[in-house]
Amino acid sequence: MKKQNETTIKGYEITKLIFAILGASFLVGASVAIPVLPFALGTLIKAVNSLKKDSISEKKIKRSIVRLKERNVLFFEKKGDEVLVHVNDGWRNRVIEHSLAQIMNFKKDGKWNKSWYVVFFDVPESQRNKRDEIRKLLKVLGFYPYQKSVYIFPYECVNEIALIKQIVEGGSYLKYAILNEIEGERELKIYFGLN
Repeated sequence: MKKQNETTIKGYEITKLIFAILGASFLVGASVAIPVLPFALGTLIKAVNSLKKDSISEKKIKRSIVRLKERNVLFFEKKGDEVLVHVNDGWRNRVIEHSLAQIMNFKKDGKWNKSWYVVFFDVPESQRNKRDEIRKLLKVLGFYPYQKSVYIFPYECVNEIALIKQIVEGGSYLKYAILNEIEGERELKIYFGLN
């Protein structure tokens, strides 16, 4: 008999978990020049289950991986007794963005050091699409839109900002500052649920 909670897990949720794990494997390797590191299929399945409190059947995870292969997101490589899962180059940045979102959510459970991490950018009007891409990603990652081109996060995220600068077109226009005091702090604390 299937576990009741297993039936509630949607395919897109499993896909997000797969992306988060594959992206995390890349994040360990510090440079955007290298591709996302491959995962052994069995290790990937175990890792997906370790991220979820509820157990997901191996069959469901494999089905999601096969769908991603059919959509040309992933490809497989047989190496000895193992099957390695790789991310196609065109999907690398999206996979990393999912992983970053997972990391930023995890950081929200940490202790606040009373600093504000402020990201700001000044992208030329002729490159408006790059500006929109930066805004969209910062919102997805949980940054607070303080002003049109100024976003704030309360937890240490310098490495993540460096990575955003590398993977987002227009990242060269992105700068950051770490502040101990900021106007409108009360509203920010409420937004982030800080004491």
